[in-house]
Amino acid sequence: MLDSRIRDFAEDSVLPLNTPDVDRSLPERFAAGYRLTEADVQELKQLLAGRDQAQRASRPATGHLSLSERLRYWLSLVSRIAGHAARDGSYWLRDRTRSGKAGRPSVRVAFNATITAIPNHRRKQIGDVLRRFGYQSSAPTARQPARAAVKDEDTSTYAKRIKREQEIFKDQVNVHDLPEIFHYWSNKYILPMEQAFGFSHPEDFFAKFLLKAAQRSGMEHARFVSVGAGNCDAEVRIAADLLKRGLRRFRLECIDINQTMLERGQQLASDQGVSEYLEFTCCDFNAWSPHAQYAAVMANQSLHHVLDLETLFGRIQAGLIPQGLFLTSDMIGRNGHQLWPEARQILDEYWQRLPDSHRYNLQLQRMEERFLDWDCSSECFEGIRAQDILPLLLERFGFELFLGFGNLIDPFVGRSFGHHFAPDLEWNRAFIDEVHARDEAELAAGTIKPTHMIAVMTLDRSVQGRFRGNLSPQFCVRQPS
Repeated sequence: MLDSRIRDFAEDSVLPLNTPDVDRSLPERFAAGYRLTEADVQELKQLLAGRDQAQRASRPATGHLSLSERLRYWLSLVSRIAGHAARDGSYWLRDRTRSGKAGRPSVRVAFNATITAIPNHRRKQIGDVLRRFGYQSSAPTARQPARAAVKDEDTSTYAKRIKREQEIFKDQVNVHDLPEIFHYWSNKYILPMEQAFGFSHPEDFFAKFLLKAAQRSGMEHARFVSVGAGNCDAEVRIAADLLKRGLRRFRLECIDINQTMLERGQQLASDQGVSEYLEFTCCDFNAWSPHAQYAAVMANQSLHHVLDLETLFGRIQAGLIPQGLFLTSDMIGRNGHQLWPEARQILDEYWQRLPDSHRYNLQLQRMEERFLDWDCSSECFEGIRAQDILPLLLERFGFELFLGFGNLIDPFVGRSFGHHFAPDLEWNRAFIDEVHARDEAELAAGTIKPTHMIAVMTLDRSVQGRFRGNLSPQFCVRQPS
């Protein structure tokens, strides 16, 4: 429920809801700072989806808004205040004025009247209080150069991130679950890219090149290590795949900071009959040191959780045998998985075309009339230095293979909004197809850079690698400046 301090600020600073533009208030619980429950979400979605035509027809032309419009108006106000609404309201809400409705003001007019009624000092107070209750500013955050991130992270903040990271993942039995539309997109577009390089999915990629690393290592008993293994479900399947490919003498060490997840991995390995091929080490891979020489190191969607990339990459270099391979599938976009300005400008074009049913953020539980970037690294390590991964790898490794892809498509197929895009509906598929085509065109032109990569690296930086079109690893770096 709304904290009394926020209520005082709101009542003192915002126009009352019984103005000519909003003829009656919504239930009291839908107030600034209230965190929606699942039941609330369903209620609001039903109200927005089933507009009351009778009410709309009987409403006099005095500027009153329908129930669904009042809901959208108030939810927009709530979410913008939660995002520290210090900008002009027209920036946030699309003009919903309909032609032929003389005397009926747009939602934009009503919203501007409300926002501009908040004095500047009240805006700051509202923002400060809301942030104490877990809301973050939606404005993009500037990042300093890579190395400053490590120096500025004090012990207390680092410990809080560690705790939050463990809390997030300890109860996630399957951390790879994604919306169905993601699989539609990846099977239609990413699978052919992967097949061109000789594999059909990330686990197939890791198994293929771990086998190659073992064969060229000359080791009687090949050793591999996976940094940031999580539940180790992928590692268990990869071990089983290696056995099917004929590799019998190997050991795959699984490293993760979360003991609960490693225990799940141990149980799964036992259930699948591959325990003798895996070992489990609980440690913070920001502080990991190799205790053996490895034919290959793998990092499956884990590098974007690493704060001290320089140290980790240095230790991977030290732990690899001279002909060893470093394999990764990861995210390399802006820190916190935010959009760079040039990508955001293009994405906004597509966001304006979305129906309201597709604009509700399921993870953050908020309606987004305008797409609001969220810094996923604000509380934990998610995307903490994603933009630094590729530049730092180029300083230390050569690339035998590099596959870069994706950018604009990410919000539409991700967990926050992707579940709205049912792939059995033609409009949804056509929209995703169009965004992907725009992605490909802008990536080739260099206007935007990939946010995903699959790569095979070696200690030999002079190696001539394979990549897709003109998307070499060097071309795909997006410099922060």
